[in-house]
Formats: sequence, structure tokens, C-alpha cells
Amino acid sequence: MYQINKNTLGETLKEYRKINNMTLKQVGEKICKSKVTICKYENNEILPDFYTLLDLCNTLNIRISQLCEYTEDKIASEKNPFGKNELYMYYYSANKVIFSILQIEKEVSKYNVRFFNGIIKEKEKKKYIDYYEGEMISEKTITYFELNTNHKIIKNKVQIMVNIPYMFDSEVYNGVYTGITRNGLPIVKKVLISKVEIKNFEKYNLQLKFSKDDCKNMYRDNALIFRNSEDFEVI
Repeated sequence: MYQINKNTLGETLKEYRKINNMTLKQVGEKICKSKVTICKYENNEILPDFYTLLDLCNTLNIRISQLCEYTEDKIASEKNPFGKNELYMYYYSANKVIFSILQIEKEVSKYNVRFFNGIIKEKEKKKYIDYYEGEMISEKTITYFELNTNHKIIKNKVQIMVNIPYMFDSEVYNGVYTGITRNGLPIVKKVLISKVEIKNFEKYNLQLKFSKDDCKNMYRDNALIFRNSEDFEVI
């Protein structure tokens, strides 16, 4: 939206009047205002109305944006692509499935995220290995979770990229987790993001493990590229 800085508008008008080599009287005559009124505009004693502001722009050969600051309203998208505020994430570490939780909370300008990585269930309680905070950023087919943590040993930043099917809704989403290991090495893992907690995980094993085809594609492309139609099958 456009915003007028009441403290600097008059100074700006005066600056452009001098650039155009015009006197207060000349500007006033052009917009049918008195010399005294133009002086009050420049001294910020009174504010010109919208139509007068347009007349001033035309007289001084300037754009409205040169008098008014324009800032876009940063409003978070009404649509959370997952439709839920709590998601369940799964990935392999040392041949063991790691269970984590992402909690999403909407603010006016963004979606805040709390990431509980490595949930350990003990009786009725849930503990976690690492805790992250950050933001969710959504595009048409990709959602990003930008997360940070202040670990005692190392400050860690991770990014989770999730593939959002464009043509249909899903309960389980495929993605990739990037970060660093405890000894500071870069790491990339396949992940599954689910709207519901997965009880029977066996049928999803292949989606989390790198297959021979994955390795062939990496060798061919010299890159890790996830192809929806081949690499990931939503079950």
C-alpha cells in the first residue's frame, strides 16, 4: 500500500520544485492554490489531499511513487498446502527410521514452524533429540521449511523441501532433508511428510531408501533429482 511520510513530504516537494526552477507562486498558479498554501505544504503544516497531490506530481513532472512510499502487505497465504497444523516426518538414520514432528502456526506475515526432530516415545511422554524453529514458505509445487537450532556443540541450520502434488491432494508427501551431521558434514536424506501418524511403515520403506535407479540417475545427471513419476510413488 502507499504511505505518505508526513515528516518528509514537504521537503520532497520543495526539492522537486527547485529542480524544476519554479517559485512557490508559479506552483500555486498551476494547481490553483495560493503561495501561502504551497509554503505550508513544504513546511509540513498541512497535507495536500489526493487530487492536489496528483496536480503537484503533474506540475513537478514526477511520479506519485516519488512522493509516497509503496510497501506490499506481507500476508501469509490463506491456504496451508497441507491443511493441517501438525505434520509427521520420517527418515532413515543408520538403518533406523527416525520419527519427527512439525508444528505450524500462522501469523499475519508468515507461517512459524517448530520442529521436534527424533521423537522418542517413553510410556505416555514424548522426548526429542533436537529442537528447531523457523518458517514455512510455500510455492505451487514445493514447500520449504527453513529451520535453525542453537545446539550446545554446533549451530545447525536445516532445510526440508517437500513436493506438493499439483493435481491432487495427498496424505503422504515426499521430500528431502538437508543439513549437517554432528561433526559438521553436509548431509541429504529422503523424507516422508504425513498428515497422520504412520503405524505400518513397511510399505513406505522403498520411498525412503536410495534405490539402484536413484544411483543410476545420480551418476547420469551428476545431481540428485527427484522425479515424481518414477522416484516417488504416493501410497
